[in-house]
Amino acid sequence: MKIALVEDNVEYSDLLYQRLINQCLDIHLEIFNNGESFLVSNANFDFIILDIELPGLDGIEISKRIENTNTFIIFLTSLEDRVFEAFGKNILGYLLKSENFDTNIEKLKKLFEKAKDVPKINVRTPFCSLDIQSNKIVKICKEKRKTFIYTLTDKIQIYDYSLEKLYTRGEGLFIYPNQSSLINAEHIVSFDNYEVLLCQGIKETISRSYLVSFKKEYLKRKTK
Repeated sequence: MKIALVEDNVEYSDLLYQRLINQCLDIHLEIFNNGESFLVSNANFDFIILDIELPGLDGIEISKRIENTNTFIIFLTSLEDRVFEAFGKNILGYLLKSENFDTNIEKLKKLFEKAKDVPKINVRTPFCSLDIQSNKIVKICKEKRKTFIYTLTDKIQIYDYSLEKLYTRGEGLFIYPNQSSLINAEHIVSFDNYEVLLCQGIKETISRSYLVSFKKEYLKRKTK
């Protein structure tokens, strides 16, 4: 497992490195003290632990320049509000520097395992029973009393599943932006107080009554 740690705080990066090594994880970790040196390296990594508040190019800007879609990004931040500025289908999660250090190490280990284990959701379509990888689902919605799953490549009509049941089966993956839709937090590109933009250019309205819970649920899924 090849990991890049992009962090300008040398003391923090050294401590994180030692703690990960002490966990006896099978990792190769490279440390970069600024975003520019990381980008110049042009190296491929399985995971990038990326500080948002970097001098010069910040972590959000750097994440937009990472072309390898197989690389997972884990953001570090001191400011919880900045979590809402960073989106992308390859963003695995967030660590808050204000958290206990040992807590963050445990979160990292869970995020590494999460990337390995992709669950599937079984649904019934008009033609057959189908297993869909949950990370391929962009959104699920009601349209004219019918339920559809939008994946990265298809729109699939499904039967016998309420949104509430699919929400539960998603095991923390989905968020309600309104009463008629579920969206996959991993595929959020951006959102404001009225609308969420998902990958593939898919959009969904955020109802005013759901806005506060939507932001809380998004933060919880990205920092757990």
